[in-house]
Amino acid sequence: MRFPRLDFAGAHDHAMNHSARREPILLDDESRTIFLSFFVEFPDPFGVRVDGFALMPNHYHLMLESVGGDLPRAMRHLGGSYSQRLDRLHPWDGPLFRGGYLPMASGRCPLLSSPALIKGRYLPTFT
Repeated sequence: MRFPRLDFAGAHDHAMNHSARREPILLDDESRTIFLSFFVEFPDPFGVRVDGFALMPNHYHLMLESVGGDLPRAMRHLGGSYSQRLDRLHPWDGPLFRGGYLPMASGRCPLLSSPALIKGRYLPTFT
């Protein structure tokens, strides 16, 4: 089921995506560094702040604040650009991710219902 991608300035969202083949999307330290480098890029062109994250071998979870209201464009940039850069390092055939990211307003997910919980316990703060 796809949740509507509601986005507005000040929205707090939990975004996630899984690999297309249930294979790792973060293959080594270099691929993790590339993935994390996108978080530095988010604030300027997209107005998105990363409040927390969890990276698993075959998927990721991000706690985001949409400061400027352009989360869908930021996530499209993350998925497409990371896929292209990873393919240069570890070429394979087919898509990296199952599809677009899954947005979930932080209040819809009990685990992610409190930004303080995200920052302090479940997801480490990215600074």
